Amino acid sequence: YESIDASRGGLDYSLYNFKKGYLYLYYFKDYQASFEMYNSIKQQIYTNSIADYIKTDIFKRISIYYCKAGFILILNNKYEEALDNFTCSLKIDPNNGLPYIGMAISYLKLGVKDKALELGIEAKRIALQDLNVLINLGYIYTYLNMFDEAIQEYKYCISIFPRDARSYYNLSYVYIMKGEWDLALKYLQKAITLKPRFKEAYNNIGYIYWHKGNFYDAILFFKKAIELKQDFLPSRFNLAMALVVMGRYTEAREELYNILKYDPNNETVKLNIKEIERIISQQ
Repeated sequence: YESIDASRGGLDYSLYNFKKGYLYLYYFKDYQASFEMYNSIKQQIYTNSIADYIKTDIFKRISIYYCKAGFILILNNKYEEALDNFTCSLKIDPNNGLPYIGMAISYLKLGVKDKALELGIEAKRIALQDLNVLINLGYIYTYLNMFDEAIQEYKYCISIFPRDARSYYNLSYVYIMKGEWDLALKYLQKAITLKPRFKEAYNNIGYIYWHKGNFYDAILFFKKAIELKQDFLPSRFNLAMALVVMGRYTEAREELYNILKYDPNNETVKLNIKEIERIISQQ
């Protein structure tokens, strides 16, 4: 502390600002104000330990906040705002691959495909073994119908994280898109071995059996997905449609009514109920 520049306020002033920055960060959640406060302190303090603490601990936390906020905004389809948050994150910590991949996804959703691909590849260069970065790069390749690149990316994920079910699931999706049902089934089965309550994987296995004409097994897997989550509506709808194909109209109608309990304004479901009731009335 002896090396604090006394002409800028000295020890007491810096400690006051340090506490003020702490309040901004942890109590008021004002990350911009906290960053500005700690950045000011960092410029005034010449002891390496305190400056390093601010850089490696506090700044990293603020950067992570902006990054998390960006991904939440993506989930809410607010891509421009997400870009602003990822930009803030990168200004604080330019060596983190996640803001780059977040920006890539945001640009992808905004239709700026070349920029999305460029940033996705840059994210991987920075974070070669960050699974979240790699999986999202695979997603970008899949979104752009670059299936060979996506397969290569997901297989790379599996090679370094063989116990992560997401890589197998995402790889299976690429094979579904290519119509390679047996390969897709192989990787989905591996995914549920690693994650037995993976409802999306059970649903997709049902989808594969549907396309192979095995409606009996398709129904079993759709039901398994529903057992894991009662309001998992994609599987309820798939189950209803499989029951229709098998001529089990009463059960199908019941399943569609179950969907309306969770999604009462679903017009597609209502139209299907109306058509099923028409068929039942003519039997």
